[in-house]
Amino acid sequence: MPNISKRPALALIRAVSFAVMSEPIVVTVLVENSVRGRGLMAEHGLAFHVQAGSDSLLFDTGQSALVVENARQLGVDLSRLRAVALSHGHYDHAGGLRAVRELAPHAHLYAHPAALVPRFARSSDGTTRAIGIGEPGLEAIRVHSPPLQGTPAATEVLRDFFLTGEIPRQSRRATFLPVLSRLRKGVWT
Repeated sequence: MPNISKRPALALIRAVSFAVMSEPIVVTVLVENSVRGRGLMAEHGLAFHVQAGSDSLLFDTGQSALVVENARQLGVDLSRLRAVALSHGHYDHAGGLRAVRELAPHAHLYAHPAALVPRFARSSDGTTRAIGIGEPGLEAIRVHSPPLQGTPAATEVLRDFFLTGEIPRQSRRATFLPVLSRLRKGVWT
């Protein structure tokens, strides 16, 4: 029987209704591991800009401020964001948060509360390195208003756009991830 564990990953879904279908939806990849456009740069990470009519949100922020530069190159105005959603608390999905919050300080920020927990990767020699949201991102969460809204359950972030909340993982792999570790109450888990 597979192990079922809840993971703080979030997914963005659209509640589709025929009344809303006349509104164009444009998804622009701002950060990804590869790049095809001239003048764009790639990095390990992910960031999608979602434009639905006059509303827009950023789903993840990549690992650096590169998200801002690629947005400029693609003609995406991040200062008009209504929302920023983080799928989970790793540096390659939240590392550009400070740069994004500086451009769009009014945008609502959504993430699962567990996204803020420090995370580490353990090497085969036993050394560790931080892979969670870095201090600049955490500072951007602390100082900007509106504050972070936790999303452990389905949450509407734009009209007819929802974050799923926790996604149960049904996998034997979920029980044994020797590379991923977390420091919890002074103990590596």
